[in-house]
Amino acid sequence: MPSSRALRRQVDELTTELRHKYLTILKSCYWEFFEEGQCMPDSVIVLMESADRAMDHEEDTMQDWEFIRSYIMSESFVRLMSGLSQLPCVGRVFKAFLFDHFTLSYDILVSFIDGHDAATKMIDMVIENKDFVGKILLESGRNVHGAEGYMHRHIEDTFPEICKAIQHRRAQYYLLVHEYHYVDKMLKNG
Repeated sequence: MPSSRALRRQVDELTTELRHKYLTILKSCYWEFFEEGQCMPDSVIVLMESADRAMDHEEDTMQDWEFIRSYIMSESFVRLMSGLSQLPCVGRVFKAFLFDHFTLSYDILVSFIDGHDAATKMIDMVIENKDFVGKILLESGRNVHGAEGYMHRHIEDTFPEICKAIQHRRAQYYLLVHEYHYVDKMLKNG
């Protein structure tokens, strides 16, 4: 019978392996979103980097949201830029900067949340042992919760037009990709 220390080490190794699988699935979801036009090139770079950093520390709990949050900007810097955007002469420059930044941030966050949702569904269907998967899914849920909170507090309330524009773009690309696959299927079938 294995000792409790050996058993604990095996559990940790299995959890680390499941976390690695989850992050690999997550990266493939991000890439699929990019290929389907659901996220911008700059967004997929940040998302892939966040997953890579999480894979570099896969023996620890998943913290890919921390990297993305550090990339997005500090709240004090956003407040400073918001204040500067109110200046009469140069305010437009800062407002345009904020708009571009929040557009990219919203795109990253939406893809981050959708990617975690898709990866969660995939790994939950494949792995039978729900105890080990539950730990990974709990880590993912914490990351998603942090991203959703930031998105609601800082982007959706401040710039609702960004949300509408990104959602509209995503719907357009979804329809275009769907039509492309349909036409491609029709061509192959004669």
